[in-house]
Amino acid sequence: MIEIEDLRARQGDFFLEVLRLYLRPGELVAVCGNNGSGKSTFLSVLAGGKDYSGQYYLQGIPFRKWDLKKKGPTDQFPTPGRGSKYAL
Repeated sequence: MIEIEDLRARQGDFFLEVLRLYLRPGELVAVCGNNGSGKSTFLSVLAGGKDYSGQYYLQGIPFRKWDLKKKGPTDQFPTPGRGSKYAL
């Protein structure tokens, strides 16, 4: 479950604001918009790559409290290269 309230982020002169968004497990969502409308900024915030203000909860836990190295989705897959069968 993802819960967002009053989320704000800045990318250069662009200012992103998400007032309220709730996503339940299993829901499919498309992030659509014109060039420069904030799609990449929004996804960067969700992935932990961009600072933000506001409330963002992942599975009921404030996102800032997550240890992405231990709990992040990238730990579930082998790293490409380094002798894995997924080497590029």
